[in-house]
Amino acid sequence: MLSDYRKHLPEVVYASDIHPLVMARTAADRTPALRRALFSLLLELEQEGMRALRTYGKHTRIDRLLVSCTAPWSDTVTQMIHVEQDRPFTVTPQLIERIILDAYKQEVAHTPEHRHILEASGKEVVEKLIIDIALNGYHAEHPYNKHASEIDIAHLRGLVATPVLTALADAKKHTFSAASMRVHTSSLLLYCVLRDLYPRTKNFLIVDISETATELTLVQDGILYASAVTTYGIDSLVQDIAAAGK
Repeated sequence: MLSDYRKHLPEVVYASDIHPLVMARTAADRTPALRRALFSLLLELEQEGMRALRTYGKHTRIDRLLVSCTAPWSDTVTQMIHVEQDRPFTVTPQLIERIILDAYKQEVAHTPEHRHILEASGKEVVEKLIIDIALNGYHAEHPYNKHASEIDIAHLRGLVATPVLTALADAKKHTFSAASMRVHTSSLLLYCVLRDLYPRTKNFLIVDISETATELTLVQDGILYASAVTTYGIDSLVQDIAAAGK
């Protein structure tokens, strides 16, 4: 995509897709299929994509890769944190950081198997993000150095499957080795895009259907409130139709 700050939307220069998981019915089959697909896509982007991009300038190059990972390879978890005190306090970045850390410690303390669940799921935390801060019940775009007696923080964690991260790193090593790469969950990216495109719409549901899963993301009062995944996607629908119609 080519970005121009004077335009409302970026321009798509080149696009390609590969469907590697249609014939991969088991988890053991999906990982090598994913590796092959990622390598093929990055190789094609490096060759054909760069050829299309250089029509806009022969010295144009790619510095950053933005990767969006969908379910079931990713999870998006939002933690809603509420702190209330009798006396007003000053909001600082250090205070916010301490509140989030204390909330996370409490979450781990109440769930002793927390780390085990994370490791057993085969996913790693790729991003931690504050998506909203409210002071005394009002959303605050610039909360720091303000006084409040109540604070609400919406803190998001994005998790991506370790095999995906390993496959991405291996594929990048052989293609765009000099470029930096950031990995996000598709739920977060879709939320950011739709929030900016429709700023007056504060409550909505995002339905993301992929080959192997369906992810529902609830946005409430402009905040990514919760995300849930079911392992029923396009492949499952095709199999059901095929079985019903023999």
